[in-house]
Amino acid sequence: MFTAANKKISTLVQFPIEGLDLKPYVKSGGGIYDLYAVSNHYGNLKNGHYTAYIRSVAHSKWYTYDDHKVTSMDAGKTVTKNAYVLFYRKRL
Repeated sequence: MFTAANKKISTLVQFPIEGLDLKPYVKSGGGIYDLYAVSNHYGNLKNGHYTAYIRSVAHSKWYTYDDHKVTSMDAGKTVTKNAYVLFYRKRL
């Protein structure tokens, strides 16, 4: 049975593309992190479609991966209400 309790949340959550600072929240030093990928989910809890935004290390560009189609994109378009899982890499 599908109820309001298991409805997908569609609120836009703002997240940084560069410079996520975890130092104030981590006792052992934390660090600065940069986003390198986003997994997106479109649809509802029963049905849906996944895409990904991934930053190429070799080219320093962002790309959209949607099934067999790969296209370049602007970094600013990675923040959407469809973001499902965020992947960050610690700066060295």
